[in-house]
Formats: sequence, structure tokens, C-alpha cells
Amino acid sequence: MKTVRTWCIRILMILFTIIFLYPLFWNLMSAFKTNAEYLTDPYALPVSLNLNKSSCLKKPVFMRVSAISISLLITN
Repeated sequence: MKTVRTWCIRILMILFTIIFLYPLFWNLMSAFKTNAEYLTDPYALPVSLNLNKSSCLKKPVFMRVSAISISLLITN
């Protein structure tokens, strides 16, 4: 009886892990897709590694640091 309970708990934990990690995986895959790839087949993996969407990385460092510090200031 204890082994059945243990397996039920393990299956439940695996299910919860998949449920919580899937949105992270979805966001990561969508971040590297072009708009055309996303609109044609949103479930497919990206064809190539597209870093053109990362416009926040193109900003100067002081702008990123100031945005983080303002965010921390507001939340605290």
C-alpha cells in the first residue's frame, strides 16, 4: 500500500513539474523565433537562433541598470 502511495505522489510531482516548466519552455522558444515563424507554426521549434528581438540588450548599460534600480526602488 505504501508503494502505491509513493508512486502516486511521484506521478503527481512529475505532472506538477511539467505544468510549471512548460510556460518557461514556451517563452524561451518564442523568444528565438521570428514573427513569421511564430505566426506560421507557434508549436514548432525555432529554425535558427534569432537574437534580433532582444532590443533591450542593445540599450546602453546605464539605461538597463537604471531601469533595474528604479524597479527595485518601487518594489521595496
